[in-house]
Amino acid sequence: MRYVHAMSQPAKSPRATAASDAPETTTAGTRAAAQRLKMRRELAAAAMELFATKGYEATTVDEIA
Repeated sequence: MRYVHAMSQPAKSPRATAASDAPETTTAGTRAAAQRLKMRRELAAAAMELFATKGYEATTVDEIA
């Protein structure tokens, strides 16, 4: 009968539930780490594209950045 009882309770508002239950993931450190990871992936993708077109030896760091 617990299931029926739980279903008869009014629903919590999504805003209140999200604010109280969600772990804090918007800290400055988390954002900075995400930005570093994004930059690293973008640099790696640019490097791979240049290596494929120009070759490793002919590619410079300035071209990648």
